[in-house]
Amino acid sequence: MKQIVYAVIPVKDPCESKTRLSNVLSLDARKKLTLFMFEDVISTLKYSKLLAGIVVISSSLEVLDLGRKLGCETVREGARGVGLNKAVELGVKHSGKLGAEAVLILPADIPMINPEDVDKLLLTGLSLKKPYVVISPSEDKGTNALMLSLPTPITFRFGPNSYTLHLYEAEKIRSSVAVFYSKSIMLDVDGEKDISFFLKELKNGRGRKSWLYLKEIYEGRYT
Repeated sequence: MKQIVYAVIPVKDPCESKTRLSNVLSLDARKKLTLFMFEDVISTLKYSKLLAGIVVISSSLEVLDLGRKLGCETVREGARGVGLNKAVELGVKHSGKLGAEAVLILPADIPMINPEDVDKLLLTGLSLKKPYVVISPSEDKGTNALMLSLPTPITFRFGPNSYTLHLYEAEKIRSSVAVFYSKSIMLDVDGEKDISFFLKELKNGRGRKSWLYLKEIYEGRYT
């Protein structure tokens, strides 16, 4: 059965993001990388015919302006931000107002994501009986994609060990649950080893602005 699905992307202020890369990238470089990865994720989602739209949540006016230019709905958290889980709640609530029957929550720093895995994940959720939850874990047992039916069946637990916590939340209310493993979704760029893997894994970058930017910085170092 066809459902209206919106993607929800919370984005941290680029001036405050990727602090774990501060020993290898300047503040300006980290800011540019954050925006390029965000744009790459949006561009990938635009390929999906199963998504009705994309909602971007951020405290950054720069991010929100870029989101609108890329054709997204936008929600401002507030100048100081409200924290990741609250930001996700705001995005999901806004999606519901737009008519969403399900949402796909993604971070803005998974630049390897590809359209095929997006659609496979969405179809996994759409095949389940409501209420349902689909979880795609990160390498460190976080949550790099979370699809769920609306009204929201679980409490959001993004942060350390969120994969296990989201599974617990879903099972607690006897929701239909599926786990979706994806190499392209699993990598979030937080450390220098992630940059190395990203540059080596995607030859020629496949059109990703973040890959081209990092290659320019690290020319000859990882490639």
